[in-house]
Amino acid sequence: MVNFSRRAGLLAAAGVVFAPKLLANSSVPATLPVGELEAAIDALFHEHIAAGEAGAAIGLYRQGRVLFAKGYGLADLDQGVAITPTTQFNVASVSKQFTAFAIALLASEGRLDLDANVRHYLPWVPDFGHPITVRQLVHHTNGLRDEYTLLEVAGRDVRDVSTQRQIIELVKLQRELNFEPGTAHSYNNTGYSLLAEIIAVITGKSLRQFSSERMFGPLGMQRTFFGDDADEVITERATSYEKGADGRWQRTVLTTESVGHSGLITNVTDLAKWSDNFFRPKVGDRTLIDLVCTSGTLRDGRAAKYAFGLTPSEINGRKIVAHSGGDGSFTTYFTFYPEHDLGVAVLANRRMDVGGLAHKAAEVFLTGKAPKPAETAASKAGVLSKAVLARLPGTYINPTAPSLTLERRGDQLFGWWGVEEPAAAVIKPDGTFHVGGWSHFRIVAAKDGSINALESIYGISMQPRLFKRVQPAPVTDLARYEGDYFSDELDARYRMTAEGGDLVMYHLWRPEPIKLVSVTPEHFNARTGWAPHAVTFELDARGEIVAARMHGARADNMRFERRKKA
Repeated sequence: MVNFSRRAGLLAAAGVVFAPKLLANSSVPATLPVGELEAAIDALFHEHIAAGEAGAAIGLYRQGRVLFAKGYGLADLDQGVAITPTTQFNVASVSKQFTAFAIALLASEGRLDLDANVRHYLPWVPDFGHPITVRQLVHHTNGLRDEYTLLEVAGRDVRDVSTQRQIIELVKLQRELNFEPGTAHSYNNTGYSLLAEIIAVITGKSLRQFSSERMFGPLGMQRTFFGDDADEVITERATSYEKGADGRWQRTVLTTESVGHSGLITNVTDLAKWSDNFFRPKVGDRTLIDLVCTSGTLRDGRAAKYAFGLTPSEINGRKIVAHSGGDGSFTTYFTFYPEHDLGVAVLANRRMDVGGLAHKAAEVFLTGKAPKPAETAASKAGVLSKAVLARLPGTYINPTAPSLTLERRGDQLFGWWGVEEPAAAVIKPDGTFHVGGWSHFRIVAAKDGSINALESIYGISMQPRLFKRVQPAPVTDLARYEGDYFSDELDARYRMTAEGGDLVMYHLWRPEPIKLVSVTPEHFNARTGWAPHAVTFELDARGEIVAARMHGARADNMRFERRKKA
């Protein structure tokens, strides 16, 4: 699958606020006895984790106490070490709320201006022609390209060690943004790496040092820290694993030393103290808690739907504030229920629906009974009219993504991204649909009912994009694309050659060459699970190819100038 794998003064002028409000008359619902609670949660996890597999740990918290904590599966498959409530996990993007909290803490002390230009603190950040504010880094409204995609397209193997210095140097080389800051919301990791650097500039201390001294120490989170040393020995550390198609488990190497966007090391026992700080602040005050639970806004007043490393939302009719994470094969989730004085964390060293498990466990605790079986996708599916079904098939492209192809098979719609295998489209009751798990689409119909475009809907992860219908025109003369292509922004070179009906891209340090498949003379899909996912070509007035633009998840239009023809 294509990996498409962040009031005046402190408070925003508008936004969603789900900060906890402890009421004197708030009631504590009846819950299952401890033994029944454990049995109900055991059943949830045993459905997903078999004996001898990588697994997960869960913690439920109230009033600073651990109500329930348990591990399932193995932290280390080599040694057969079990996961326990004190097993140490890299919590991936759940780390962002801790970085953002540190920023909010500095702002509350008057040491940082959230609306200042980032270049005020980090003058080496390029001048993109539009200022980027610290607040825009926090709310993912900054337009920066994502560092993971930049590293991949630059040719870095995902197993290589990446350092904070390397990310800084990469940012220095950038000349373009994905969009003008403040005009859209697109989750990215680069902004949070820059927040870590801002903290270091203001305090003279690394994010690890500052957060340990000002946050984790005072809260008594003795085993929580930002892991900024890939060689460090960490007792009770979980290893990240992925299960292959053949059923065998393999380690997923995670060696990044860049922190802020990821990298926090903690366990489900320590997180009880973090959860309690949202209800009874020991670090910061109620104003600060309100701030970090407040969604940002765009320049036109639309909500960005993202707070300070947290997302206010609702589930099962209850307000929640939450964030998920995924790095390597670690999948993590932390949430709290503002109206119920309840926090939940699920940390896994494998890919699984940690958010779903967290909320099912919360329902067990809050209602005193096991959750009802979830509705199947089929029971909630919508239906496309035969007229729409007849008009939808075709190929649609957006310059920054792989093509989307739709076809009708009987009364079903099938589709696929780029060169993936076809899959049945899932139709929603509102008439939108999705193909694969990464986005869904709204049909854009003309007055005469013809369908010439689709609008992608990415929720909080990426801004909507328009995919226009095209008539595929595969290229036969691939030799005209051959040559060396170089990017000043990535300090990277690709050699493109025509081989056996494909255009093939070679990079010195990438493990495998990348095959490109043409959709039109300007648009090619990439046969790779990593970036780039699509490559488009620029032509001059004479029709000569002068550059390639490479596109990946949250990083668009990386320009590679054609330096030498084959």
